[in-house]
Amino acid sequence: MCSSDLPPAAAMARMEEQFDQAWDLEQAFVAQPKPPLAERLRRWTAVGLGAVALGAGFAAAPWVATAVVVLAVWLLRAGSLAASAVASRRTVRGVKWYDGLRWVTTSPWHLLRAVTGTVVLVSWSAGLGVAAGLLAYALALDVPTTLLAGGATLGVALWSGPGSSRFRSPLSRVLDPLARRPVAWLLTCALVLAVAAGLGVLVAGNGVAWFPWTTGPFDL
Repeated sequence: MCSSDLPPAAAMARMEEQFDQAWDLEQAFVAQPKPPLAERLRRWTAVGLGAVALGAGFAAAPWVATAVVVLAVWLLRAGSLAASAVASRRTVRGVKWYDGLRWVTTSPWHLLRAVTGTVVLVSWSAGLGVAAGLLAYALALDVPTTLLAGGATLGVALWSGPGSSRFRSPLSRVLDPLARRPVAWLLTCALVLAVAAGLGVLVAGNGVAWFPWTTGPFDL
């Protein structure tokens, strides 16, 4: 039966269902059953490897990695806020043909809204990263290893810190399906490890790149 043969209420319900299937805007905000332990272990492993790769990025180019992290957290939080606003409006008013256009036109406002949460999350995570780096420095580890420890700690803190749900939500929509498929998860982990290893080789060959400056703080 096509939508034109249904009563208006049923037709609207079908339109909403089709819209949900196409865009899946509300799924991130709906409580999901707890996944199996094996899937959660794969997810945590992927997050841990991502943190190691981030640490390797900090060991290779600390200031560039810092800029990338701040920009990524800001944009992901803004996108999550925008998607949540669209889903909330649809709950009250139903599907509108201009939902996509409104998402685009309100994006600057959500970018502004995301600033405060980004500052809090990044500052809190950076504090833990600096603490880990100072601990590594106190143990007389070299500069690349110290930056690796600080960057990896920063990555874990970003995933679990205050306001991190807006940061995790967009990433989880990619990570969760991969964790449910062992082969895809294994390939993803191998790719992340390859990136981390490549950055490690770069650091071993060229040292730490303090771009855009020539030396690090305190002449590191």
